[in-house]
Amino acid sequence: MSDDLHAIIADQAETIDALRALLTEREQDDPYWSGVYDQIRSAWDAWAFAELGTASPTPLDLEGRPELLALWESVK
Repeated sequence: MSDDLHAIIADQAETIDALRALLTEREQDDPYWSGVYDQIRSAWDAWAFAELGTASPTPLDLEGRPELLALWESVK
């Protein structure tokens, strides 16, 4: 995997973490935010299924891909 792809995956993990924190903060205030995680998870599922052949990867699927593991940890 290229360094560019590693950077993109790491950036996506950071974005997901930030959105999850924002969702927690605003969930009671604004019903819009209650769907944010669902949208993130749907995007992950579609991408992971296309890239890995599964939306719920095993440790073997993620072996040698620490950025992808971090992204998976943030959405599961």
